[in-house]
Amino acid sequence: MRIARIVIAALALLAGMPGAGIAWAQGEAAHRKVELVASAGDAPEPGSRAGGWLVARDAKGDGCIVLHLPPRRAGSAWGVEPGRVRVARRLLETPSAMAGTSAGERSRAELLFWTREGGGLTRVLVLPAEHGPLEESWSYGGGGRLDARATLRGVGVPMAATTIGATTYAVVRAGAGDEAEMWRLGTDEVWRSVALPAHGESGGAWSLHAERGALRAARVASGRVNVWEGDGEGAWTLTLSASAPEGWGGVGVVACAAGRALVRGVRDGHAALAWIGDEGVREVTIPESVPADARAVWLEDAGRVVLAWLASEGPGDAALARLRLCEVSAWTGEVMYEGGALAGGPIEAEDLASLVVLLVGTMALVLVFIVAPSAKGAVVMPAGYAMSPAWARAVAGAIDWMVAAGIASLIVGRSVVNPFTLAGGEGTVTALLVTLGAGFVVCGVMEGLLGASVGKLLTGCRVVSASSGTDARPGVGRSLARNAMRWGVPPLGLSWMVDVEGRSRVDRVAGTLVVSGIEPGDGTGASGERE
Repeated sequence: MRIARIVIAALALLAGMPGAGIAWAQGEAAHRKVELVASAGDAPEPGSRAGGWLVARDAKGDGCIVLHLPPRRAGSAWGVEPGRVRVARRLLETPSAMAGTSAGERSRAELLFWTREGGGLTRVLVLPAEHGPLEESWSYGGGGRLDARATLRGVGVPMAATTIGATTYAVVRAGAGDEAEMWRLGTDEVWRSVALPAHGESGGAWSLHAERGALRAARVASGRVNVWEGDGEGAWTLTLSASAPEGWGGVGVVACAAGRALVRGVRDGHAALAWIGDEGVREVTIPESVPADARAVWLEDAGRVVLAWLASEGPGDAALARLRLCEVSAWTGEVMYEGGALAGGPIEAEDLASLVVLLVGTMALVLVFIVAPSAKGAVVMPAGYAMSPAWARAVAGAIDWMVAAGIASLIVGRSVVNPFTLAGGEGTVTALLVTLGAGFVVCGVMEGLLGASVGKLLTGCRVVSASSGTDARPGVGRSLARNAMRWGVPPLGLSWMVDVEGRSRVDRVAGTLVVSGIEPGDGTGASGERE
C-alpha cells in the first residue's frame, strides 16, 4: 500500500508548480531566546476547514519560522492526523501579531510586523497555504515573495488580530500607555479606526475572534472576562460578562463559541483551560505536563485546542526540534495527541525507504530477466530515424526534471524545481527522493505507453527497442527498467554525453535507443544493422 500511495502521488501531475522567488525580509536578525511568539487559529468561511498557525523564533540569528497546523481529519472530512505541523516559511523578522482565515481548501496567515521608524509602522504580509493533491500535502506562497497589504502608520505595537473574509482587524497599543486602539483594513487597502467597546478603566488584555463569520472582541481585566459582538463599524453588543476562574493567573480568551468563552490560564504552575459562561465555569482537563507558557490555537470546525510549547531540553537553537504539542477536544477533554510535533511530509520515512527498495529491486530484476537477452543483441536503427541529437536529449532531460520536480513540490510543500535549492535545508533528502521517484514513475509509464516522456514529446525524441528495427514502443516493463536505472543512478542516464555512439549505459543495458525522425533522403538515418 505504501508503494501504491507513492505511485498515486507521482501521477498527480501538473496540478500546479510553485515558482521561485525571495521571501520578504528586512534587517539583521539578532541572537534571541528560542520561543513561541505568536499564534492564531483560522477563521473559516462557511463550509471551510480550519487550521492554525504558530510563529517560533530561533536563537541562532535566523529570525523565525512560520508553522502551519493543517485542518485535522475528522470522520469522513479530509485533513491530517493530530500532532502534524508544516514549516510554511522562514523569515528574518518576527511578527508582533498574526491572524488566520480559510476558504475552501485554502488558508492564509496575515503577519503583522511593527517597527519604530516613522513613529511606528505596522506592515502586513500575507502567507497563503493551498491544499495539494494528496490529503496531507500543502504548498505555501508558491515559494516566492509574500504579498504585502497597506501599511498602518503612527500607531503602537499590534497586540491582537483577526480576519473575516478579506477584512483584517487589529488591536494596537496606543502610545506608551496601556490603552488600546482598534483598526480595520478592508478590500480598499485603507486602514480605518474603529471604536472599541466601552470598557471603563484602561489596561486589560484584549483579543479578537471570528465566530462563524461574526466579529468578537474579548477583554480580561480585574478578574472579569467580557465579550462583545461587533458589526466592524464600531457598534458593539455585550454578549458575555463573567468572572475569570478563581485562583488562575494570566487568563486570556482563546475562542468564543455558543455564547461562551474558552479561556486559558495558569493554575499551580501549569496551563489550564476552561469554558466560562452565564452558567459558570466548566474546566477542560488537560495533562499536567503542559507548562504555563504554552500557547493555545483554536481549531474551530474540529472543536479542538492545540497547546504548543518548547521543551526545555533539546537542540538549543532549533525551535522546531523542541516543539511539543498537546491536542485536546474542547468539548470532551479527550487528549487526541501529546508529544513532539510531527513535522514530516505526507510521505513518511518508511515510504521513502520502500521507494529506494523498489528502485533497487527493479534494477536487479531488470538485469536478470529483461536486460541480459538484449544486451548482446544486434542494434537495428528503424527506417526514417537517427540517433537523437545532443541538444534534443539535453533539453528533454531538463524538461523531465522540471516535471518531476513540480510533482515533488506539490507533495513536499517546497519548491524543488531548481536543483541547486536541494543543496541544503530541511527536507533535502525527502525532496530529492520524491523528485527521483516521480521522474521514475512518470517517465517509465509514458515511455512504455507512448514511447516518449514529456520532454521527449516536446523535442521530437522517442525510445525504441534496439533490436526490433521498428519504431515500436519498448513496453512498460522495459521502460520502467530503463527509468529505474536512469533516475535511480542519474549519472548512468547522462553517460550518452561521453559515448561515441550516443548511447547511455542505461540504453545499452536496457536494449533501447533514443531516436528522432529524419527527413526522407537526407542520408543520415538509413536502416541498418550494427553488431
